[in-house]
Amino acid sequence: MGVLERGRLVQTGTPEEIYTRPATPFVARFTGLAGELAVRVRERDADGTILVEPPHGRSFRARAPAGQVTGPDALVMIRPTGVRLCADGSAETHLSGRVTDVAFRGRGYEHAIDVNSGTRLTGVFAEVRATRGEIVGLRMDPAGCHLFPAQP
Repeated sequence: MGVLERGRLVQTGTPEEIYTRPATPFVARFTGLAGELAVRVRERDADGTILVEPPHGRSFRARAPAGQVTGPDALVMIRPTGVRLCADGSAETHLSGRVTDVAFRGRGYEHAIDVNSGTRLTGVFAEVRATRGEIVGLRMDPAGCHLFPAQP
């Protein structure tokens, strides 16, 4: 499979490779996001994950293509599978936000959540329904959080 951006081939691979390791922000957006969040880079690990700090919340880990993120400012592109609801204020909470919409999807619920930093995350899945207006915690999973250089 190949992904073209403005007529230029930007990534090739299996659908799974392209989804789990997008090479560019365009590829990440093209294959589906819950949202994007501006962060500061805090620490780089040998395993390829980077500790990032959101404007409002606790630090969490994200994955980055090798050598692409060099400065302190970055953008996390979050897959719907990269974020889970949890109790606000619990030890596993990285971000918190207010539920703005809920949709039943057969096996559970998808939530739209306005995060304290002003970002909206959509498609946040949970087996239990959160109520509109409720403040919820969000746990970030590095496998679904892809880090790229900050957009100019």
